Amino acid sequence: MKIFENQQLDIDLLPRMKDIEFIKPHRSYLYMTMIQSVVFWLIMFGIFSLSVIAAREEFYEFILYARLLFYPTAILSILLTWIGFHKRGHALRTHDIMYKEGVLFQNKTNISFNRVQHCETSQGPLEQMFDLHTLKVFTAGGQSSDLSIPGLHEDIAANLKEFIVVATAAKKGHSEEE
Repeated sequence: MKIFENQQLDIDLLPRMKDIEFIKPHRSYLYMTMIQSVVFWLIMFGIFSLSVIAAREEFYEFILYARLLFYPTAILSILLTWIGFHKRGHALRTHDIMYKEGVLFQNKTNISFNRVQHCETSQGPLEQMFDLHTLKVFTAGGQSSDLSIPGLHEDIAANLKEFIVVATAAKKGHSEEE
């Protein structure tokens, strides 16, 4: 009878993160996020224009420099929104679910099914317009979700949720038997 065994693993034989095929959000999510970004910058442009109109003459030089900063920042922000869509993705595996996002700083979240407490789907007002859902996965000890996957079509979100719930129940049932 073995009491404890902890063998060393060959690192070269471990699965590689780059080999995982991530599924991108629904294309409507790109349109939704681009609209959000453009509307934000149009509002900012309106506020900026009103401040230019109301400015006194001694601030005109400052306004010129502010314009040199404002427009490239807006364009960069919209461009990063577009690139960010293409960097997002989720992957469902036998024992866990993964999500990656980020342009400059890439964040990859991995949640094992035996840690999942519950999961839910949600839909904000803008998501309703684009018929999109967000899957939220919760683990023990937190009030907010540990993993949120936005930009999912309704049937995909429902299928993922059902799979996670079943896999979680199976993992917890299996661990209780041991």
